[in-house]
Amino acid sequence: QYAAERALLAQQTQIIEVYTGLISHAEEIDLFAYQAFDDGVSDRVLLWDATYGNPLERGAGVLQGVGGVAAGVAGAGTCLETGVECAACV
Repeated sequence: QYAAERALLAQQTQIIEVYTGLISHAEEIDLFAYQAFDDGVSDRVLLWDATYGNPLERGAGVLQGVGGVAAGVAGAGTCLETGVECAACV
């Protein structure tokens, strides 16, 4: 998805002065280094998270929804038996 941007960034370099003891020399370094495996995995995880949301948060939301439905069903069952729950909810 971002191949064009990665290619552009990969071309950008900077010349720096490297000191080794009393001797120095100019060295050209890449400003943006992209490792296909490590950064590719990171890109996919971030894209999935941005698109579908954090899996732990979504799982917790499902559990919360299931718990809410179960509580509602239990409350409705108690309401039909005693009427006490219905009065408490109002």
